[in-house]
Parts: sequence; structure tokens; C-alpha cells
Amino acid sequence: MCIFLFLRCDEVGTVFAFLVRRWIAGEKMEDALRKAKEFNEDRMTVLLNQLGENVLQTKPAERAVSDYRELLSAIADRGIRGCISVKLTQLGLTFDKALCLRGLRTIVGDAKRSGTMVWLDMEDSRFTDDTLEVYFDLLDEYDGVAVCIQGNLKRSEGDIRRILARNGRIRLDKGANREDPEIAYRTKEEVNQNFGKLMELLFKEGERFAIGSHDDGFVNRAVELNRDYGRDLEFQLLMGIRDDLKRQLVEKGHRVSVYIPYGKGWMAYIYRRIREKPGNILLVARSLLP
Repeated sequence: MCIFLFLRCDEVGTVFAFLVRRWIAGEKMEDALRKAKEFNEDRMTVLLNQLGENVLQTKPAERAVSDYRELLSAIADRGIRGCISVKLTQLGLTFDKALCLRGLRTIVGDAKRSGTMVWLDMEDSRFTDDTLEVYFDLLDEYDGVAVCIQGNLKRSEGDIRRILARNGRIRLDKGANREDPEIAYRTKEEVNQNFGKLMELLFKEGERFAIGSHDDGFVNRAVELNRDYGRDLEFQLLMGIRDDLKRQLVEKGHRVSVYIPYGKGWMAYIYRRIREKPGNILLVARSLLP
């Protein structure tokens, strides 16, 4: 990020501190629950995510399961309108898929009893097959499990068709991981073209899904398509990005759910958001220049 060359070390720190405050609810579950209530009051639902990924030991993976069970309990007890979003490598997928599946099954069991949805975040392409395999296993047990599909992967059309054939639920986003060009589109134009094609597919052949884009063009196109198809559509947008868009959609009667991350493992999340759209940080950095 070349603009950092023009900033002092303390100014770079200020930029990152600002982004953490804006994009992360805080380090504790209570911080996320408080923020969730605020969005609920603004007529938005929420997706709560405890930050963490690529866990390589059993105890931290089991602790993450316990934390999500506690979070589900708090959502139900406090009447929060929302659900949870989980990364499977946080539950041990990287080193023990069976452990991950057991932990996720426990989480999903709690969610089923409280009537709360569980979204599975999609991570980099090494985990796509395993994530979908786990998803299909759990979908047989609970209809309230859903999965993210990334618009930058060339395989995503086939994955969407498989999920729709099982009456599954999808969040379509562009994908923030930089993948090999043999399996992924790399240029902005290619990714946008594929994202648009996949979005059209969801409206034509799907029934219930979410669109995860802050791009005015895609949001407006989704609104137009929904006038024609009348689908069970939700816009899932990140906390701290395009708050104006969230409010506009709500005012027009559209469903908006805000993705709220919290916890200490914020570095990887911040990095992905910067890489996904450098303009997010450039706006902040430029404001610090003399």
C-alpha cells in the first residue's frame, strides 16, 4: 500500500486503530452484543462472528465451540434478531475434519433448539471442498445452515447449482482471498462479470439467498431482479462499510443483515478487507496527510 510511504509510523498506527474501531465491535462478546442491539434498533438483523481461523490445536478449537454456544445462548436470552457466522478452520478443519464436524454439529444442535441460523464462512480454496462436504452433512440435520460462495472462483457456478439442488441457502460475495489464476478470476472486470452471472443464476433458479456486495451497481441490479422474481432476498453487509447504503436499503423496505466481527484475532480480518478494497483504507490514510 504505497500511500503508507508518505505516513509516519504513528500515523500508520492511527489508520489501523481507526479501522479496528470501525470494522470490529470489540474484543469481547459483550461488545458485539451491544453493537447488535444498536443495529436491531435501526431495523437491521445481524450476523455475529468471533474472529479466529487456522486453529491447529484441539483445545483452542474446542474453546471456539464453547464460545459459539455461549453466544447462541446470549442471542436467545437477549432477544437479538440475528444469527452466527462461523469459520470452519477455527473449529479445527485445518488439521482434523472429524473434530471440526463434531464441534459444528454441537453448535448447530444448539442453534436448532433456539431457531437460530448458522452461516458457514468460506475461506481460501484449500477448504472449499471440505467446507461444502461439512455443509451438506449438516444441511440434512438442520435447514437453518447456510454457506458462503465466492464470486471469484471459477468453480462457483457448479457449487451453486449443487446447493440449489439440495434447497440450500447461499450468501454470494466476491471473495477476498488471492487465488491461483487457474482456479480463480483475478482482475476486477473478470470477478465482476462472474459475480453478476452468478447473481442472475440465483434469482432465476434459487428461492432464498443473500447478496454480500457493497457495490451500488450490483445492489441496484439485485433490487431490479427481485422485482421480477420476488425471492427471499437479504443483503448482508459488513459493519463499518457503506452505512449509507444499509440505511437506504432499510428505508426502501429491504432486509439488511450486518456482519459483526469481534475478538482479538482481528489482524487477518483487517488485512482481507484492505486487500479486497484498498479504497477503504486510502480514504482514511489520505485524511491524515498534510
